[in-house]
Amino acid sequence: KDKGNIEADLIGVDAVYIAAGFYLSDSEFSKLVTTINSKKIPSFSAYSKEDVEKGVLASNQPETNIDQFFRRIALNVEAIVNGTNPSKLPMYVEYKNKLSINTNTAKQIGFPLRYSLIAKADFIGEENGITSDISYSILDIMNGVVEKNLSLDAERKNIELSTQDVKTAKSSYLPNVTANATGVYLDPKVAEISNGSNPEFSTSGNIALEQVIYSESAGANITIQENLQKAQQETYNAAELDAILNASVAYFNALILKTNLQIQNQNLQVTKKNLELADQNFTAGESGKSDVLRFRSQLAQNTQSLIDAGNQMQQGFNTINQLMNNSISTEIDIDDAEISQGLFKNYKYEDFLEILDDPKLRPALIDFLVEEAKKNAPELKNINYNVEATQRNYRLNNTGRFIPTVALQGKYSLAISESGKGSTVPAGIPTVPDGTYNVGVNVSLPIFKQNQRNINRQTAKIQEDQLMIQKGNVELTIEKNVNDILLDMINQIANIEISKVSEETARESLDLTQNAYAEGAVPLIQLIDAQTNYLQTQLASATANYNYLLTSMQLERAIGYFFLMNTEASNQDFIRRVNEFILSRD
Repeated sequence: KDKGNIEADLIGVDAVYIAAGFYLSDSEFSKLVTTINSKKIPSFSAYSKEDVEKGVLASNQPETNIDQFFRRIALNVEAIVNGTNPSKLPMYVEYKNKLSINTNTAKQIGFPLRYSLIAKADFIGEENGITSDISYSILDIMNGVVEKNLSLDAERKNIELSTQDVKTAKSSYLPNVTANATGVYLDPKVAEISNGSNPEFSTSGNIALEQVIYSESAGANITIQENLQKAQQETYNAAELDAILNASVAYFNALILKTNLQIQNQNLQVTKKNLELADQNFTAGESGKSDVLRFRSQLAQNTQSLIDAGNQMQQGFNTINQLMNNSISTEIDIDDAEISQGLFKNYKYEDFLEILDDPKLRPALIDFLVEEAKKNAPELKNINYNVEATQRNYRLNNTGRFIPTVALQGKYSLAISESGKGSTVPAGIPTVPDGTYNVGVNVSLPIFKQNQRNINRQTAKIQEDQLMIQKGNVELTIEKNVNDILLDMINQIANIEISKVSEETARESLDLTQNAYAEGAVPLIQLIDAQTNYLQTQLASATANYNYLLTSMQLERAIGYFFLMNTEASNQDFIRRVNEFILSRD
């Protein structure tokens, strides 16, 4: 076919088969694959696995057979040396076809992949199978939670409600104006003898005004509600800090699960390689069938572990979507996090370890962080505002009960209409004006109100004592949390350094054991142990960094200050105060 008509030739095609001998330059092949995938057509290459790496959906050709060629040559040479006639030695190398699938292409064209393929095929592309265009950093998730989290939205409504309570309290000093109209029908016999003061039919209206000039209870209520509103704001601040920490936990948990998926996939590939070695040894008569069966069983177990890891990662992403108020079905990915890199470039754990490792500097650092945590803690601020509200209530029911309430009162009345008997005023009798008014000042002082004042004063004192006990408990909890988290950070820093050495040692041990097993020098169980050890050290090494950063986030929550959510100037000022505090203790 003419290369220029390839796109037109794909019209109405259900699938594309790329046979051996089909030649295009790299740019032409890339254009062809792009065109095929853009039309969401499945493609299969019979030529090489390299085509799959370039974007073809699948191929059944193995990556290389060079090891089998050299192995066949070595076995033939050994047989000839031992006296075997070369004419009786096999000339052909048999190898098994191996399915390779490009997961990125599969997702692009909407080709469904069954879990059963995991044990049979090699997957190329993103090891975790994620090709989403939406990728979040930890800062994106933090900001997204603050802006869109439904739980925080509900807490904001509590602030609005407390603001309404303040408005209600202040409204006590606003005038109270009422207007009413009245229509009366009076017994005509009574109306007739009233000399015009009570007509048979009459309508009237009046407007009354009441304005509080001063009220100790109203003023106290305003102060109390303002303090409760501030306390509610601190409740929200605490909820926001918790939400940011939850966002960090969700991010690092998802990152750990994502890494676990990648490592489980690598472990599955190791098992497949070990199975190939066992097959080759069995074919060469160097091992029994039991080795092959053992690795087939191991392959099934590793496949299940990989499926579980993929589902757990998706559950981690679901949690992030929930926290950010996204649709749970939204396909997302998360950026990697590394100490001293990217967003965490200022998280220099070596410097931090140096301070924690110094018995002279560590107490000063702990004291500063505890002091900073108590100063920033919204929980303590909440208690302080509640204490102020309680103390104001106590004063109201103590000396405040001797302060009178002063109010201005006024009323204007208007006779709108009069008719019927008694509506005419006899001659010589003064007529009452149609409109009248009165103004007065009311001063009230409750003398004894069922002993409620004394009871309220006693209750307020008990509430204040209770709040002070809670404050002491919160301060003690803050101090304990800071100390515990710092000890955890020391452990995490040690784990980072140890896990690096362990992983490298385990990887080298696995390579040596695989080579030794291929030569028949070590038993099956030793190879399995080496593989299992390498898997565990990989997981430990990969998660050590994340656990350290997560513990750092827990410390930041404890002190009420998240570095990623503040400006660089604020962060540098924080570091400056740390250094000054430590130097002042030296």
